[in-house]
Amino acid sequence: VGVEEEAQSVGAVRSMVSNLSCRCPLKHRGCKWEGTVGDMAQHLDECEHLIVNCPFSIYGCGIKLKREEFEIHRKEGKDYHNELMSIFMAEKVEGQAEQIKKLQQSINELIEERKYQKINGV
Repeated sequence: VGVEEEAQSVGAVRSMVSNLSCRCPLKHRGCKWEGTVGDMAQHLDECEHLIVNCPFSIYGCGIKLKREEFEIHRKEGKDYHNELMSIFMAEKVEGQAEQIKKLQQSINELIEERKYQKINGV
């Protein structure tokens, strides 16, 4: 069997597998989706029964929940999420203030160095 025939065979098998019927692997969590193996990845990107991190996890929320439950969590946790974001932003601002202070010190040192150079003809 040549490379070309083998590639055609692999392509035919992929096509057959892609068209096989299947159910969502999250059926045990209540998902009713049925489709093809080829459509599974897209479905899982959208499946409401998939357990995901709360989108506010980047601010420190540690909750994991079904996608379908996020809207309830968002509403119930609004004050908590706002507090997490406030702390996150305060830390960012504090870090930036420190960086600004260091940059200002560097600028002042450069200014002093330049004055010294002018005075001493360097």
